[in-house]
Amino acid sequence: MISGSFSLISANLRSPTLKQLAPHVVRMLMFRGVVVLSGIREEELSSIRDLYEKEGFHCIWEEKATGWAGLVFERRGS
Repeated sequence: MISGSFSLISANLRSPTLKQLAPHVVRMLMFRGVVVLSGIREEELSSIRDLYEKEGFHCIWEEKATGWAGLVFERRGS
């Protein structure tokens, strides 16, 4: 398992994997760090956004195209 603190984490993975990784992202992302998520089907977008927002992230960008979506979050919690 990767350890350390990062200011940027990027993942182009399917929604089930992004959900499983959420606790690890919380542990590894620094305060005010940014996480970029893609590989999300449009119909799964709200569940991913809701999960990461509950973990203390603020969505600062969202885009949808041809059935796929991406999100960018900033970590606001400590």
